[in-house]
Amino acid sequence: MISGKVLAGCVGDIFHLRLTGDVRLPWCVTLENYCDYVFQKKEISSMRIDLCGAENLDSTTLGILAKIGQTASAKLGSKPEIFLTDSSIQRLLLSMGFEALFNITASAPDSVPDLPVLPLGETEESDIQDSVIDAHRALMDMNKQNTRQFENLVDTLERARDGEASKSPAKD
Repeated sequence: MISGKVLAGCVGDIFHLRLTGDVRLPWCVTLENYCDYVFQKKEISSMRIDLCGAENLDSTTLGILAKIGQTASAKLGSKPEIFLTDSSIQRLLLSMGFEALFNITASAPDSVPDLPVLPLGETEESDIQDSVIDAHRALMDMNKQNTRQFENLVDTLERARDGEASKSPAKD
């Protein structure tokens, strides 16, 4: 599989994301932080997510996309669009209930703007843990099937995070 990349930017008042290759956990904090910035600082009228070059999306990436969909719908008053050409990714999204958050189109977008690759920055372990937990909680919020699928994982991750926090040296 091709190492993943996240490309993003605003063209006019349209917010574009493109995920290519194998997009996994290391990208999630960067992707979430960038999207939070755009939603807070930019005037956008719509959002388009191009997954045509994606080969794999892990569950954390899917959870971040769910959070992005929730935020975009609230800000824009309409669902963002996802474009994809891989039938297995389409089945995955539909099986998890993504059609509730996105308009999903099983074809490439009409036009594809040139977008910069987001830089993959250094991230604190605690930020990664929080992002993974929040992403899976977003998936759980989508439907009961996702809740059953991820509740044990989220409980385990929260216990591990909280256990590590209690083992941290006390700060004076």
